[in-house]
Amino acid sequence: MLPLAGLLLVLGSETIPASNAPGMAIPSSLPPAVDAPAATEDTEEYYGREILLVDGTAVALILLGGLSESDTLGWVGLATAGFGGAAVHVAHGNPGRALGSAAMRVSLTYGGAAIGFATATCYEGEWFCGFGEAAIGALIGYGTSVAIDAGYLAHHTRKKAGAAYYPRVAASPNGVQVGLGGTF
Repeated sequence: MLPLAGLLLVLGSETIPASNAPGMAIPSSLPPAVDAPAATEDTEEYYGREILLVDGTAVALILLGGLSESDTLGWVGLATAGFGGAAVHVAHGNPGRALGSAAMRVSLTYGGAAIGFATATCYEGEWFCGFGEAAIGALIGYGTSVAIDAGYLAHHTRKKAGAAYYPRVAASPNGVQVGLGGTF
């Protein structure tokens, strides 16, 4: 057992030196102090409202383009509907979910349109036959992709470093250090 006079006490950056007690030998083979890793806690981030805002803007642009007969507004609205959710995912640091969002939106919208078109009963020589059914199918597919995107994909778990405290002990030929360390 080491006598108290042989201890070094570390408080912050201040060190109190050990006395050189006669006959006191501290082995130099002890390992140096090792810092413990900082404690982490998971924080859940939800940004589905931002995706819904982008999709609402896309629908408004499409409708404005149709009402004002502006091809530019219509195309910007369609591009926003297809890739606006992906842009929000990228802004939140989720490029994998951005790819999934864009692929899901395009495939469910076109798949819904194809199913809608397939349900139409058309007669020979009929113009625009199946257009209404395809539009309804596309809207259902798009709405489904928006719901999945905002409800499921728009969650992200981040590791956040928190405060951690840990004891420290270090030995050298000149003494022993005992202290409390931490990260904040």
